[in-house]
Amino acid sequence: MTEKKHPFSLDRPATIKDVAALAGVSHSTVSRALNHPEILSEETKEKIFDCIKKLDYQPNPFGRGLQTSHSKTVALLVPSISNLAFANFTHGVQTALEEKNTQYGLIIFSSDENRAKERFICSSLRQHWVDGVIFVSSAGGTPPTQLLPEKMAKVLVERSNPSQKIDSLLLNLDEGVKTACTHLFHLGHTRIAAIIGDATSITSQERLQAFHKAMSDLGLTIKEGYVEQGMWTSRGGWDAMIKLLTLKEPPSAVFTITDTMALGAIGAASYLGLKVPEDVSVIGFNNEPGSAEFNPPLTTLDASSLAMGKQAAETLLARIQDPQRPAVEIKYAVTLITRASTAPPKK
Repeated sequence: MTEKKHPFSLDRPATIKDVAALAGVSHSTVSRALNHPEILSEETKEKIFDCIKKLDYQPNPFGRGLQTSHSKTVALLVPSISNLAFANFTHGVQTALEEKNTQYGLIIFSSDENRAKERFICSSLRQHWVDGVIFVSSAGGTPPTQLLPEKMAKVLVERSNPSQKIDSLLLNLDEGVKTACTHLFHLGHTRIAAIIGDATSITSQERLQAFHKAMSDLGLTIKEGYVEQGMWTSRGGWDAMIKLLTLKEPPSAVFTITDTMALGAIGAASYLGLKVPEDVSVIGFNNEPGSAEFNPPLTTLDASSLAMGKQAAETLLARIQDPQRPAVEIKYAVTLITRASTAPPKK
């Protein structure tokens, strides 16, 4: 004997019309139950939500957005999804959305440090019904926010746009990098080199500028050949470190602008038969997950990626709820975490 199927058992996702048919109401009444339940009777709401449960109906967020002007979806645009610092930031955004119990979905895009791709993503976002966008860094300085609807909520991270009065979260780079260089200087280092990412990247340029300023403030000069590109990868950090350590007068300390490149730099030193920190000191940036477990544990600058991610999400939600609120600018300190990868230079 075959089991009789429920008349509304479906071999496809249920639609709002299926819910309406099962509940014996119009689909507009189902829509009101989802978007404006306060205007329906308790009996009608109970009947509709019982049918929604039976059919396992999942409302389309974009369809609901047309009714409520909110899709309950936000976008996050990062320069690279492979960079652990951005992964940490993304975790912070997701955590904040969950902790606030907002039921917001998150769409993640990566520009791969490509200005044209960043503009394409922004143009694509015009076609998506998203409530807001968080921009982390940018391939070309100021993100192309002009490509997005003016009423769409926006938050900039490590960038600002005073002309548009957009909420922004910034790092105090100069003070942070100066703390790192001062730490090396007090240990006795004067031959200090730097490994940056892609030299065309605004992030690389800003962190290199902060390095130049810190060295100048300390009365130190950056020797010729003491700045190399690591292209954001551990392999790139390795190659850059090999170039630095095979110079006629190699540096006694190296500042890398990400922990990922620092990992490659430490490996390169070992490959050349040198020890960190006995033969060369290494400082990273971002306090990425796992940096405390490097061999040796990495001295690094902590840019509060997780906390900034949470703050960015909370700021975006506040902007969505109150579009007219004054723009805010929040500055984060960049703090030094001293571990075992730095020591006085070899005599």
